[in-house]
Amino acid sequence: MRSLKIIIFVAPFLLLTTLFSANESNAGKVITFASYKIPMLVENESEGILSEIIQTACKRLNVVPHIKIYPPKRALKSFYNQKVEGIFPSLDIPDSKNAYKTIPIHHKTAFAFTVKSKTPPANISELKGLIIGLTRGYSYPKSITENPLIKVDWADSFPASLNKLLLGRIDCFIGDPDITIKVIQKMHLQLSYNLKHPLFKEPAVIAFQRTPKGAMQAKDFNRVLKNMEKDGTMAKIKFRLLDVAHLNP
Repeated sequence: MRSLKIIIFVAPFLLLTTLFSANESNAGKVITFASYKIPMLVENESEGILSEIIQTACKRLNVVPHIKIYPPKRALKSFYNQKVEGIFPSLDIPDSKNAYKTIPIHHKTAFAFTVKSKTPPANISELKGLIIGLTRGYSYPKSITENPLIKVDWADSFPASLNKLLLGRIDCFIGDPDITIKVIQKMHLQLSYNLKHPLFKEPAVIAFQRTPKGAMQAKDFNRVLKNMEKDGTMAKIKFRLLDVAHLNP
């Protein structure tokens, strides 16, 4: 009985010591990430909601993050060529066969925006036969980009697509709510959209190399990310994201 009490008393301290030792062993270690610029989410290596999440997680793990900002395709290529250890935000590429992935750090959602006189599509099937405005540099599901029943019109920016919408050159614009609504407000536009019906919602994660080291990194980040969710740190970092449930026009 005395031995059992000693084990119960000592076990928590051994666990804390193990975690502390693991973080101590990471001290000064550098971990490299590839990413790509996304307004509000990844502005540069230290600014943007997702960049802040990475920086905070690395600080808790006692590692130094080196985040390299590339164009989207080059970021992915640098990961596949193993020039970096991780990439974020990762959606369906790279897939789980080629990477170890963390729990979601964000959910990418997109909605349809139309001129005021038209009802915005509520799902992808309602896009059939329409000319859809998309923005270069952003990811969209293949059910839209490779759908033979949907005509895609690409633009270099959200404002460029929205101007096409006003001129009647596209039937609707598909965009992230946070960025699109800010652009709409800045351009003083009156558009139709229904933020209760996203066209798609995809989890965005951190992907690490499919190696023993990558497996350990994903495990370490998962532990820290879960703690950040529990203690409110994640919500505090994300407070700038719009609460889309209350923003219908």
